[in-house]
Amino acid sequence: MLRIFILLFLFLTAYSSANPLTNGLVAWFKADTGVSTTFDGTNNRVDFWADQSGQNLFATGGVSASGATRPILVDGVVNGLPALRFDGTSSADLSGNFKDLTNATVFAITKYQSANNNDYTYAFGINGPTGSQMTFSRLNDSQVKHFDGAANHVVSLPIETEFSYLTQTYDNSSGTGVQTAFRDGVQFMSTSLAGGATYSVNSSDSFFIGSWSDSTFNFKGDMVEFIVYDRALSTGEQLQVEAYLEARLNGTPVPEPSTLICLFSALLLMVCRKR
Repeated sequence: MLRIFILLFLFLTAYSSANPLTNGLVAWFKADTGVSTTFDGTNNRVDFWADQSGQNLFATGGVSASGATRPILVDGVVNGLPALRFDGTSSADLSGNFKDLTNATVFAITKYQSANNNDYTYAFGINGPTGSQMTFSRLNDSQVKHFDGAANHVVSLPIETEFSYLTQTYDNSSGTGVQTAFRDGVQFMSTSLAGGATYSVNSSDSFFIGSWSDSTFNFKGDMVEFIVYDRALSTGEQLQVEAYLEARLNGTPVPEPSTLICLFSALLLMVCRKR
């Protein structure tokens, strides 16, 4: 019986590292799953990027679904994983039944390439009132920026030279919208909206990966994964998702859940036969 419990513990540990938290998951894009491409004679341009959250979202290549505005898929970029490469002109426009966002948590595995100042990793919402946008961008090689729809929030942070994971939370629970950002689990920014405003992004607004809300100020770099929750995760939940990202980025590539289940079943059967 002890061996069964040990096997169960090992299985659950492996399963938690193979999957992010699911409660509140509203968007999950992975460069190694659900990507359809067309070869343009030089590169594999992304036609379609399917959401893995179960919300049936999808991303297409920017304002124009054809030509150079589409990111390209590059194999074996980090830890054996592919990445979508944005060249400073490309972006991905999210479509489908996206939810309204007030509180939210956003995660991304990215690496910036050469300088392309004021380039947005993502932008949700419309330019206008305070709190109408959830965004993250690099202002230059030594500063990063969160634009809240009306105002810029800028802090010093040298550009990462290797892949890293970004975490951003948007939390209205105090009555004022608070945005907090982390790189590789280390906090580097915390800002509050002016005038006691709160964050509010309508599902009918624009949702872009790799650019600002009008498909300008484009990201220049690689993206391995992009995850969105419709709530501000607790510290423990945030650490759980970051452990998953860390395993994806630096650890041994984790098997798919179906593989883990088959492995656990086989081990359990072996233990039972020996009794």
